[in-house]
Amino acid sequence: MNARLVAAIAFGICAVALLWTWIGVERPGSAGPERHSLLPARGSSSTPPGAVDGSTRAVSASVQTSAVPDAPPPTTSPGLERVGSIGANLAAFYGAAWPELRSELAQRVDLDAAPDVPLPEWDRVLDELREKMRVRDAIVDRWRHRYAPPDPVSVEYLVEKFLPTDLAVDSRDVRAIESVLVEGRAEVQQRLEDLRVVCDGILVQKFASGQYDRAPYSNIRAEHVSPRAFYRDFAAIRGWVVTWGIEEGEDPELSVLLADLERLRERMVREIEQYLAGLK
Repeated sequence: MNARLVAAIAFGICAVALLWTWIGVERPGSAGPERHSLLPARGSSSTPPGAVDGSTRAVSASVQTSAVPDAPPPTTSPGLERVGSIGANLAAFYGAAWPELRSELAQRVDLDAAPDVPLPEWDRVLDELREKMRVRDAIVDRWRHRYAPPDPVSVEYLVEKFLPTDLAVDSRDVRAIESVLVEGRAEVQQRLEDLRVVCDGILVQKFASGQYDRAPYSNIRAEHVSPRAFYRDFAAIRGWVVTWGIEEGEDPELSVLLADLERLRERMVREIEQYLAGLK
Protein backbone atom coordinates (compact mmCIF):
# COMPACT_ATOMS: atom_id res chain seq x y z
CA MET A 1 0.00 0.00 0.00
CA ASN A 2 2.74 2.41 0.87
CA ALA A 3 4.52 1.84 -2.45
CA ARG A 4 1.34 2.46 -4.38
CA LEU A 5 0.67 5.70 -2.45
CA VAL A 6 4.14 7.00 -3.13
CA ALA A 7 3.83 6.24 -6.85
CA ALA A 8 0.46 8.07 -7.05
CA ILE A 9 1.87 11.13 -5.32
CA ALA A 10 4.87 11.22 -7.69
CA PHE A 11 2.59 10.92 -10.73
CA GLY A 12 0.43 13.83 -9.46
CA ILE A 13 3.44 16.08 -8.98
CA CYS A 14 4.64 15.39 -12.53
CA ALA A 15 1.17 16.10 -13.96
CA VAL A 16 0.95 19.44 -12.13
CA ALA A 17 4.41 20.44 -13.40
CA LEU A 18 3.46 19.63 -16.99
CA LEU A 19 0.18 21.55 -16.65
CA TRP A 20 2.02 24.58 -15.19
CA THR A 21 4.37 24.69 -18.17
CA TRP A 22 1.59 24.26 -20.71
CA ILE A 23 -0.60 27.20 -19.49
CA GLY A 24 2.41 29.48 -19.49
CA VAL A 25 2.33 30.61 -15.88
CA GLU A 26 5.54 32.44 -15.15
CA ARG A 27 7.35 30.86 -12.32
CA PRO A 28 9.27 32.95 -9.83
CA GLY A 29 12.88 33.36 -10.89
CA SER A 30 12.32 32.25 -14.51
CA ALA A 31 12.37 34.28 -17.76
CA GLY A 32 8.86 33.07 -18.46
CA PRO A 33 7.41 31.81 -21.72
CA GLU A 34 7.48 33.88 -24.98
CA ARG A 35 4.33 35.86 -25.57
CA HIS A 36 2.95 37.20 -28.94
CA SER A 37 1.08 40.45 -29.13
CA LEU A 38 0.42 43.33 -31.57
CA LEU A 39 1.35 45.73 -28.75
CA PRO A 40 4.70 45.64 -26.98
CA ALA A 41 4.70 44.44 -23.44
CA ARG A 42 4.63 47.12 -20.75
CA GLY A 43 8.14 48.17 -20.00
CA SER A 44 9.48 46.72 -23.27
CA SER A 45 9.96 48.23 -26.74
CA SER A 46 9.86 46.79 -30.21
CA THR A 47 11.76 49.83 -31.53
CA PRO A 48 15.40 49.29 -32.50
CA PRO A 49 18.00 50.94 -30.22
CA GLY A 50 18.50 54.62 -30.98
CA ALA A 51 15.07 55.04 -32.72
CA VAL A 52 12.01 56.83 -31.39
CA ASP A 53 8.66 55.17 -31.95
CA GLY A 54 5.35 56.92 -32.50
CA SER A 55 4.11 56.45 -28.98
CA THR A 56 7.30 57.94 -27.56
CA ARG A 57 6.96 60.96 -29.83
CA ALA A 58 3.32 61.42 -28.83
CA VAL A 59 4.12 61.21 -25.12
CA SER A 60 7.09 63.55 -25.52
CA ALA A 61 5.00 66.08 -27.44
CA SER A 62 2.25 65.99 -24.86
CA VAL A 63 4.77 66.55 -22.05
CA GLN A 64 6.36 69.48 -23.86
CA THR A 65 2.97 71.02 -24.66
CA SER A 66 1.80 70.82 -21.10
CA ALA A 67 5.10 72.10 -19.73
CA VAL A 68 5.37 75.22 -21.94
CA PRO A 69 2.50 77.78 -21.76
CA ASP A 70 1.00 79.05 -25.00
CA ALA A 71 2.67 82.23 -26.28
CA PRO A 72 0.36 85.21 -26.86
CA PRO A 73 -0.58 85.73 -30.51
CA PRO A 74 1.62 88.25 -32.34
CA THR A 75 0.14 91.70 -32.85
CA THR A 76 1.20 91.70 -36.50
CA SER A 77 2.36 89.29 -39.11
CA PRO A 78 6.16 89.10 -38.79
CA GLY A 79 7.86 90.62 -41.79
CA LEU A 80 4.69 92.24 -43.09
CA GLU A 81 3.90 95.06 -40.69
CA ARG A 82 5.94 97.27 -38.41
CA VAL A 83 4.78 97.95 -34.88
CA GLY A 84 6.14 100.64 -32.60
CA SER A 85 5.98 104.36 -32.04
CA ILE A 86 5.46 106.77 -34.91
CA GLY A 87 9.00 108.03 -34.38
CA ALA A 88 10.45 104.51 -34.59
CA ASN A 89 8.66 103.82 -37.86
CA LEU A 90 9.80 107.15 -39.30
CA ALA A 91 13.40 106.48 -38.24
CA ALA A 92 13.29 103.07 -39.92
CA PHE A 93 11.87 104.61 -43.10
CA TYR A 94 14.28 107.55 -43.44
CA GLY A 95 17.39 105.74 -42.24
CA ALA A 96 20.51 107.94 -42.33
CA ALA A 97 18.44 111.04 -43.14
CA TRP A 98 16.35 110.71 -39.97
CA PRO A 99 18.51 112.93 -37.67
CA GLU A 100 18.14 115.85 -40.09
CA LEU A 101 14.38 115.39 -40.51
CA ARG A 102 13.45 114.58 -36.93
CA SER A 103 12.85 118.14 -35.70
CA GLU A 104 10.71 119.06 -38.70
CA LEU A 105 8.57 115.93 -38.41
CA ALA A 106 8.22 116.44 -34.65
CA GLN A 107 6.29 119.64 -35.44
CA ARG A 108 3.81 117.66 -37.53
CA VAL A 109 3.27 114.42 -35.62
CA ASP A 110 3.71 113.10 -32.09
CA LEU A 111 6.81 110.94 -32.45
CA ASP A 112 6.24 109.14 -29.13
CA ALA A 113 2.64 108.18 -29.86
CA ALA A 114 1.65 104.73 -31.00
CA PRO A 115 0.01 104.60 -34.44
CA ASP A 116 -3.70 103.89 -34.59
CA VAL A 117 -2.98 100.88 -36.82
CA PRO A 118 0.28 99.04 -37.55
CA LEU A 119 2.14 100.52 -40.49
CA PRO A 120 1.93 97.96 -43.32
CA GLU A 121 4.82 97.28 -45.65
CA TRP A 122 4.62 99.43 -48.75
CA ASP A 123 3.73 96.64 -51.18
CA ARG A 124 0.64 95.89 -49.08
CA VAL A 125 -1.00 99.23 -49.99
CA LEU A 126 -0.20 99.42 -53.70
CA ASP A 127 -3.59 98.08 -54.81
CA GLU A 128 -5.34 100.78 -52.79
CA LEU A 129 -3.04 103.44 -54.19
CA ARG A 130 -3.80 102.34 -57.75
CA GLU A 131 -7.50 102.98 -57.11
CA LYS A 132 -6.92 106.37 -55.47
CA MET A 133 -4.35 107.70 -57.92
CA ARG A 134 -6.80 109.25 -60.35
CA VAL A 135 -8.53 112.59 -60.81
CA ARG A 136 -11.30 112.82 -58.23
CA ASP A 137 -14.66 114.51 -58.78
CA ALA A 138 -13.66 117.12 -56.20
CA ILE A 139 -10.67 118.07 -58.35
CA VAL A 140 -12.87 118.50 -61.42
CA ASP A 141 -15.22 120.68 -59.37
CA ARG A 142 -12.26 122.80 -58.32
CA TRP A 143 -11.20 123.22 -61.94
CA ARG A 144 -14.75 124.15 -62.91
CA HIS A 145 -14.84 126.81 -60.22
CA ARG A 146 -11.59 128.24 -61.60
CA TYR A 147 -12.62 128.37 -65.24
CA ALA A 148 -16.35 129.12 -65.04
CA PRO A 149 -18.64 131.32 -62.94
CA PRO A 150 -20.67 129.68 -60.18
CA ASP A 151 -23.58 127.66 -61.51
CA PRO A 152 -25.91 129.41 -61.25
CA VAL A 153 -24.52 132.87 -60.75
CA SER A 154 -26.00 134.85 -57.88
CA VAL A 155 -26.68 138.48 -57.24
CA GLU A 156 -24.01 138.44 -54.54
CA TYR A 157 -21.43 137.05 -56.99
CA LEU A 158 -22.25 139.71 -59.59
CA VAL A 159 -22.06 142.51 -57.04
CA GLU A 160 -18.74 141.27 -55.62
CA LYS A 161 -17.01 140.62 -58.94
CA PHE A 162 -18.46 143.07 -61.45
CA LEU A 163 -20.78 145.78 -60.22
CA PRO A 164 -20.08 149.29 -59.05
CA THR A 165 -21.94 150.27 -55.92
CA ASP A 166 -24.46 152.42 -57.77
CA LEU A 167 -25.78 149.63 -59.97
CA ALA A 168 -28.33 147.07 -58.81
CA VAL A 169 -29.37 143.73 -60.29
CA ASP A 170 -32.13 141.30 -59.44
CA SER A 171 -33.20 137.72 -60.20
CA ARG A 172 -34.32 138.67 -63.73
CA ASP A 173 -30.77 139.78 -64.53
CA VAL A 174 -29.40 136.54 -63.10
CA ARG A 175 -31.65 134.48 -65.39
CA ALA A 176 -30.66 136.59 -68.39
CA ILE A 177 -26.94 136.17 -67.65
CA GLU A 178 -27.36 132.42 -67.23
CA SER A 179 -28.92 132.17 -70.66
CA VAL A 180 -25.86 133.94 -72.09
CA LEU A 181 -23.46 131.54 -70.32
CA VAL A 182 -25.09 128.25 -71.40
CA GLU A 183 -22.84 127.62 -74.38
CA GLY A 184 -19.66 128.57 -72.55
CA ARG A 185 -20.49 126.30 -69.60
CA ALA A 186 -21.05 123.32 -71.92
CA GLU A 187 -17.69 123.89 -73.60
CA VAL A 188 -15.91 124.18 -70.26
CA GLN A 189 -17.48 120.92 -69.09
CA GLN A 190 -16.30 119.10 -72.20
CA ARG A 191 -12.75 120.42 -71.83
CA LEU A 192 -12.72 119.38 -68.19
CA GLU A 193 -13.73 115.82 -69.04
CA ASP A 194 -11.02 115.70 -71.71
CA LEU A 195 -8.50 117.05 -69.21
CA ARG A 196 -9.50 114.40 -66.71
CA VAL A 197 -8.97 111.61 -69.24
CA VAL A 198 -5.51 112.87 -70.17
CA CYS A 199 -4.49 113.29 -66.53
CA ASP A 200 -5.75 109.81 -65.59
CA GLY A 201 -3.62 108.35 -68.37
CA ILE A 202 -0.56 110.18 -67.07
CA LEU A 203 -1.29 108.98 -63.53
CA VAL A 204 -1.38 105.36 -64.68
CA GLN A 205 2.15 105.80 -65.99
CA LYS A 206 3.28 107.57 -62.83
CA PHE A 207 1.92 104.76 -60.67
CA ALA A 208 3.68 102.11 -62.73
CA SER A 209 7.01 103.93 -62.59
CA GLY A 210 6.76 105.07 -58.96
CA GLN A 211 6.69 108.78 -59.77
CA TYR A 212 5.08 109.91 -56.53
CA ASP A 213 6.27 110.85 -53.06
CA ARG A 214 5.45 108.68 -50.07
CA ALA A 215 6.24 108.59 -46.38
CA PRO A 216 4.68 107.34 -43.16
CA TYR A 217 2.26 109.68 -41.36
CA SER A 218 3.44 112.96 -42.91
CA ASN A 219 5.03 113.60 -46.28
CA ILE A 220 7.61 116.40 -46.26
CA ARG A 221 9.45 115.45 -49.42
CA ALA A 222 8.69 116.66 -52.94
CA GLU A 223 11.02 114.68 -55.15
CA HIS A 224 8.35 113.87 -57.75
CA VAL A 225 5.87 116.75 -57.27
CA SER A 226 7.02 120.00 -58.83
CA PRO A 227 5.91 123.39 -57.48
CA ARG A 228 4.97 124.13 -61.09
CA ALA A 229 2.38 121.34 -61.16
CA PHE A 230 -1.07 122.62 -62.14
CA TYR A 231 -2.61 119.55 -60.54
CA ARG A 232 -1.68 118.02 -57.17
CA ASP A 233 -3.37 115.50 -54.97
CA PHE A 234 -2.64 113.09 -52.15
CA ALA A 235 -3.96 109.95 -50.50
CA ALA A 236 -3.70 108.68 -46.92
CA ILE A 237 -3.65 104.88 -46.83
CA ARG A 238 -3.32 103.07 -43.49
CA GLY A 239 -0.59 105.32 -42.16
CA TRP A 240 1.10 106.09 -45.49
CA VAL A 241 0.80 109.55 -47.06
CA VAL A 242 1.30 109.68 -50.84
CA THR A 243 1.44 112.81 -53.00
CA TRP A 244 1.59 113.24 -56.77
CA GLY A 245 1.22 115.96 -59.34
CA ILE A 246 1.25 116.77 -63.06
CA GLU A 247 2.95 119.63 -64.87
CA GLU A 248 1.51 121.21 -67.98
CA GLY A 249 4.53 120.22 -70.07
CA GLU A 250 4.20 116.49 -69.40
CA ASP A 251 1.81 116.03 -72.34
CA PRO A 252 1.27 118.32 -75.37
CA GLU A 253 -2.49 117.86 -75.10
CA LEU A 254 -2.48 119.38 -71.63
CA SER A 255 -1.26 122.70 -72.95
CA VAL A 256 -4.01 122.77 -75.55
CA LEU A 257 -6.76 121.94 -73.06
CA LEU A 258 -5.57 124.40 -70.42
CA ALA A 259 -5.29 127.16 -73.02
CA ASP A 260 -8.85 126.42 -74.20
CA LEU A 261 -10.15 126.57 -70.64
CA GLU A 262 -8.48 129.91 -70.04
CA ARG A 263 -9.94 131.26 -73.27
CA LEU A 264 -13.42 130.11 -72.28
CA ARG A 265 -13.06 131.68 -68.83
CA GLU A 266 -12.17 135.04 -70.37
CA ARG A 267 -15.05 134.77 -72.85
CA MET A 268 -17.64 134.20 -70.16
CA VAL A 269 -16.28 137.12 -68.13
CA ARG A 270 -16.70 139.36 -71.16
CA GLU A 271 -20.24 138.10 -71.71
CA ILE A 272 -21.19 139.04 -68.14
CA GLU A 273 -19.51 142.42 -68.43
CA GLN A 274 -21.29 143.16 -71.71
CA TYR A 275 -24.69 142.34 -70.20
CA LEU A 276 -24.09 144.50 -67.14
CA ALA A 277 -22.81 147.35 -69.30
CA GLY A 278 -26.21 147.44 -70.99
CA LEU A 279 -27.89 148.18 -67.64
CA LYS A 280 -26.11 151.49 -67.16
